[in-house]
Amino acid sequence: MQLINSVNLIIMRHRYIVFLMFGLMISPLLSAQNLDELIQKSWEHSPLLREKEFKLARLESQLKEAKALYMPSASIGSQYTLAAGGRSIDLPIGDLINPIHQKLNEITGSNQFPNLQNVKTNFFPNNFYDAHLRIQQAIYQTDIGIARSIKKEEIKIQESDILASKRILAKEVTQTCIQLASQEEYLKIIERANQSLSIAKRNTESLQRNGLSTSTAILRIDAEISNLEAKKTELKMNVDQATTYLRYLTGLQNFENIKFENLPDILNQSSQIREEITQLQSGIKIQEQAFKKEKQFYQPRIGVQADFGSQDFNFNWNPYVLIGLNLEWNFYDGGRVKQRKLQSENAINALNSQLKAVQEQMDLQNELAKIQLNSKISQAMNYELRIASAEKIKTEALKKYNEGSIGYLELLDAQNLWLNIQSDYQLARFNAWTSWSEYQYKTASYPIQ
Repeated sequence: MQLINSVNLIIMRHRYIVFLMFGLMISPLLSAQNLDELIQKSWEHSPLLREKEFKLARLESQLKEAKALYMPSASIGSQYTLAAGGRSIDLPIGDLINPIHQKLNEITGSNQFPNLQNVKTNFFPNNFYDAHLRIQQAIYQTDIGIARSIKKEEIKIQESDILASKRILAKEVTQTCIQLASQEEYLKIIERANQSLSIAKRNTESLQRNGLSTSTAILRIDAEISNLEAKKTELKMNVDQATTYLRYLTGLQNFENIKFENLPDILNQSSQIREEITQLQSGIKIQEQAFKKEKQFYQPRIGVQADFGSQDFNFNWNPYVLIGLNLEWNFYDGGRVKQRKLQSENAINALNSQLKAVQEQMDLQNELAKIQLNSKISQAMNYELRIASAEKIKTEALKKYNEGSIGYLELLDAQNLWLNIQSDYQLARFNAWTSWSEYQYKTASYPIQ
C-alpha cells in the first residue's frame, strides 16, 4: 500500500502544478526552437488575436481619419426645383413705373418707354437650379489635435492588449508542453517500477515451484503490478488530454514533444515593462488630453468655406463665387466645463495612484519570484545523492531477492523507496520549472512580437 499511496500522491499533486516555460531563456537541453514554433503557431491560429488585430486596424483607420481633418474637404452639391402655388407677393411695378414712362414719352415725343404690367411672384422658385463646388478648410481648431493624440494612445492600449494576449497564449502553450512532458516522465518511472516487479514475479514463481516461496508473495506482487497498471492508464489519459489541448491551441495535428530536462538556469536579468503598465500609462495620457480639451473650451474655432457655382432659371448659366469665414467662440456654459475639468483631474489622480500601486506590486512579485526560484532549484539539486542511493538499494534488493537471501517485503520496501525518491525528485524538478516560468512571466522576459 505504501507504493500505491506514493504514486497517488504524485498524481494528485501534479494536477495542481502550473508549468510555464519560455523558449529562449531556458536550459540548452530544452528544445527551445520547437517550443517557439508552437507558440508562433498558436499566435497565428488564435481567433481571439484575430479579433483584437481587427480592432487595432479599426483604430488605425480612425487615427488616419483624425489626421485628415487638417486637410481641406471638397464636395459637389446641386439643387433643382419645380414649384407651383404657395405664398406669393404682388409687386406693383406698372403702377409705379408707367406714369414715369408716359411723361418721358411726352417729353421725347416717342413711344420709347413702354407700359409695364404689375407682377405677382411666388416665393417658391420654379424651374430653378443651383450647382456648386464647396471647399471647406479648418484654420484653427484645437479639438483636431486632441482627437489625434487620443487615438494614438488608444492604439497603444490595443497594441498592449494584443501583446498581453500573446503572452498568455505563450504561457498556455508552454504549460501544456511541460504538462505533457511531465506525464511522460511519470509514465517512465512507473514503467521501470513495473519492470522490476515483473522480474521479481518471475523469480517468485520459480521459487514457488521449488517450494521456496508461498503464493502470498505472488499475490502481493500481482496487486502492486495491477495498481501500477491503473496509474499508467490514468497517466495516458492525461497525456491524451494535454495533446488534445495543444492541438486546439496551435491548430496542429502532429508535433514533436518538447523535452524538459535537468533544471532551469538562474539568469540575472532586468525586468521588462509589463503590458498592464503600458496600458495604464496610455490611460493617463488620454485623461490628460481630455483635461486639455476642457481647458481649451473657450478658445475660438475658425474655418473657411468657399462655393464656386452657378444658379439661374431655365438652366441659364449664371456663375457666382461665395466665400465665408466661420467663427465659433464659447464664452459661457453655466460652469459645466469647470466640473468636467475636475472630473478629468480626479480621473488622472486615480490612475496615477493605481499605476503606482500596480508597479509596486509587480516589483514585489518579481522579487518574491526570484527568491522562490532560487529556493526551488536548490531543493531539486539536493536529490542527486538520494537518487543514486535509492537506485543502488533497489538494484541490490532485486539481486538479493533473486538469490533468495531476502524476502519479498524487503524487495517492496526498496522498490517503494526508489519510487518515492524518483517521484519526489520529478515533483521538485517541475516545481523549479514552475518557479522559473512564474519569474519569466512576471518579468515579461519572453520576447513577444
